[in-house]
Amino acid sequence: MRKRTDNPESLSPSARRNQWVVIQMRKKTRNASGEEVVAWVDDLGTWGEVKALQGMEYFNSRSQQIQTEVTHRIRIGYRELSNGDRIGPSCRVKFKETEAGARYFDIENVIDAGERKRGLEIMAIETESVEKDT
Repeated sequence: MRKRTDNPESLSPSARRNQWVVIQMRKKTRNASGEEVVAWVDDLGTWGEVKALQGMEYFNSRSQQIQTEVTHRIRIGYRELSNGDRIGPSCRVKFKETEAGARYFDIENVIDAGERKRGLEIMAIETESVEKDT
């Protein structure tokens, strides 16, 4: 019989991936006025692990801008987008947590753990918006 553990870090990677996440691609389209608009389109859904990290903002004196550090790490099995491209900063993650809507994460970096195409670590920043899912 397997020993039960309360430490999620001691579980196998696939056992920790118990949260449904959707990778979205940015699509540029034109509205009725002919203006370019950005729409987010679901590309693939998979089981993952969403973990909050300690995030912070700081002022970068060189660029004269506020910089934001990564707030979440999202682990998924190795996947590519439907068009064959790799998941990257041009994508975002949609994480459905409640009936009230979904949480969104802008991707900053994607790491192919061990470069073996077995798992991806997505480093992301949670956005302010919580949109109602339709």
